[in-house]
Amino acid sequence: MRLASIDILRAITMVLMIWVNDFWTLTNVPKWLKHANSVEDYLGFSDIIFPLFLFIVGLSIPLAIKNRIDKGYSNISISKHIVVRSISLLIITDKSSPNFGSKYRSFIFSLYLSKSIMISL
Repeated sequence: MRLASIDILRAITMVLMIWVNDFWTLTNVPKWLKHANSVEDYLGFSDIIFPLFLFIVGLSIPLAIKNRIDKGYSNISISKHIVVRSISLLIITDKSSPNFGSKYRSFIFSLYLSKSIMISL
C-alpha cells in the first residue's frame, strides 16, 4: 500500500534537492536560501532539505518491510532484498562519486549490513 502523502513529500523533497544544489550557478541568491558555512551559526533553508529526505527514508523503510511481510515474503527473502539493494546503492555511489566511495565504503557497507541483519531478526 502506498501513501500519497509520503510520495508527495518525497517528490517535493527531490525537487528541492535539485533546486538548492543548483544555487552555485545563480547570482544574488538570498543568504537564507543557501547552505550555512561551517564557521557560521545558523541553518539555511538548503540545510534542512537532506534531513527531510532522510526522514522520509526512515518513514518509508518500516512501511516497505511491512508491505513485503503482508505479501507473504519470508524474513530471509526480505533480508536478501535489503542486502542486494544496499550493495547496488554502494556500487552506484562508488561509480558516481569516486572520492566519496573510496573514503566511506567500508563504513557505509557496515551500516547497511548491520541494518539488514537487525531487520531480519
